Amino acid sequence: MKREDGFSLIELLAVIALTSILLTLGVTAIRYFWLGRALHGERDQVFTNLRALQQQVVSESNPLVFGAWFKVMTPATDDGTPQWGTVRYRPPPEGSAPGTPGTCTSTAQYRLDGTVQVESVNFVDTLVGATDTDDVTSVINQCRIQVPASAGANDFVFFLARGTATTGCVTLTQPARDMADVTVAVSTMTGRVERIDQSEVAARCP
Repeated sequence: MKREDGFSLIELLAVIALTSILLTLGVTAIRYFWLGRALHGERDQVFTNLRALQQQVVSESNPLVFGAWFKVMTPATDDGTPQWGTVRYRPPPEGSAPGTPGTCTSTAQYRLDGTVQVESVNFVDTLVGATDTDDVTSVINQCRIQVPASAGANDFVFFLARGTATTGCVTLTQPARDMADVTVAVSTMTGRVERIDQSEVAARCP
């Protein structure tokens, strides 16, 4: 009788084990790819919106100030509220009594995609040409009061019509995976918005 060739039980088990390993590695690689894509996508979204604020304020004929606020959250402290947003600040009319507040209104609010979080945010509360830090501090305090969503914001960045801005950085992270953070920086003299490498953070971020 002719013996029929086939796979032994051990061979089948080995193939199944190898297939499982390859599938696990493939799923892990795909998940890492999508998490990284989400992180860089959100960085680009922040960059695009800040650039739009910079360009919008320069084109305005009225003395408006445009800005953005950011909240630092972790997966444990994320309460589902917006993590950042944009505002428009109109100073009080010229000749107003001392202490008259300006008007700060919300123009947009955002949630970061998936598990992306704001890792850190730090913008200097001074503007080139401002007489003292109270100018910016006052605007921040008024926006916290008039825009409730920004009340818990860790910091604000503002752009002025003369082309200047409050210098600093906002860094995003992906807690779900151990990958490099991504950072957007704003220059004070020109108001320029840039995506920077982590090697530049120490020099560019206050």
